[in-house]
Amino acid sequence: MADQLPTVQTDNGPKESIPVTPFDPLGNYSGNVNLKPLGYQQITLSASTVVVLSTLMPGAVQTTLKMETAGARYRDDGVDPTAAIGYPLDVGESLTYDVHMTGRDFRIIGQQDGAVLNILFYGSEDMGA
Repeated sequence: MADQLPTVQTDNGPKESIPVTPFDPLGNYSGNVNLKPLGYQQITLSASTVVVLSTLMPGAVQTTLKMETAGARYRDDGVDPTAAIGYPLDVGESLTYDVHMTGRDFRIIGQQDGAVLNILFYGSEDMGA
């Protein structure tokens, strides 16, 4: 059976929507939000250049990332990771990341040159993103 997202009725007809429960940077509940797809990107990471996720798709409130070909390391505290230091994201692993949690400070780098990163971006229907 194929994956199916919940459908909501909008002024422009039915749309698939992902319901999420957002929290602010202090961990306070801030209500339910329906997400809408904003786009997809595939980028090739190097082991010497850090990518700041928020610069790729302004307006995104959540992302889903998946690594191919080589692993990567990331940090979400505003400090640049290196090929050897940071939280590892291995080949085949996925990560869903709420951009609101850390003020858009997610940074990622390849553990070696040529690491392929697939990214799905989502915006908030409730916020007009």
